[in-house]
Amino acid sequence: MAISDRLEKHFKDVQDMEFTIQEGQLYMLQTRNAKRTAVSALKTAIDMVQEGLIKKEDAILRIEPLSLNQLLHPFVPAKAIANAKS
Repeated sequence: MAISDRLEKHFKDVQDMEFTIQEGQLYMLQTRNAKRTAVSALKTAIDMVQEGLIKKEDAILRIEPLSLNQLLHPFVPAKAIANAKS
């Protein structure tokens, strides 16, 4: 977890990490910025601003313009689906 936190603070973004454990030793193979939906990218950017990791201007620049279309379409929250009666 410490390595994960360190990488995310360094890259100032959520990381997708690949690792292996061999003979009880952790080896980090690679890391890259995680792919996510526009909704997730927006929530992550807001969280990072609130945590003081990035500025508001940087948060806006992290949202891909073409992905904003996803935010314009209604969706059913997972909690509503779980609570729905069949």
